[in-house]
Amino acid sequence: MCPDSARIAGDLRALDQLGWFEDVLVTAEESDCESKTAACSPLHFKLEFHFREYSFLTGVEYIGSDILSEQRIKKMLEDKRLSPQVGAPANPVKLHHIAVTIQTELAATGHPEARMLITHQKLSGQRVKIEFQIHDGPHLTVVCVTFSGHPEISDKVLRNHLSPKITVRQDLSCTCETLSPY
Repeated sequence: MCPDSARIAGDLRALDQLGWFEDVLVTAEESDCESKTAACSPLHFKLEFHFREYSFLTGVEYIGSDILSEQRIKKMLEDKRLSPQVGAPANPVKLHHIAVTIQTELAATGHPEARMLITHQKLSGQRVKIEFQIHDGPHLTVVCVTFSGHPEISDKVLRNHLSPKITVRQDLSCTCETLSPY
């Protein structure tokens, strides 16, 4: 028989959500009641929590982008409350979220094939330095946008809902300015 497994599962989730641990495990063992202060019941359990902590962050660098400066990246992450904190655990889920945010920003500037690589430089004393290696990828330019179907809605109305400016000649063929970013 196990102690209140729902309560233990809730405790495990609470510890895991702190973002400090790579792994959290609990074991429950039956134990003889040897406590002189607790009332003894037929079943007693000893709970043991096992943790494997993430390394602590000592520094972060953003390198490789010709589009986004390190200063612009830091400002963007600060505005979105995603800035990694030196001295905090290097939680890979949070680091991945930062990488996706940078990729999304690059895609918005016309670089949808941007790639990120997160490298970890392990240091002594359970510390780590993180480097975000950014590969901007090629700049993709939209040269023309056309619409088909539903002739009740004019191209002009549809175009007004898009971010790039497109000019249309009288014969309805597209002439497009350089559409950057799309």
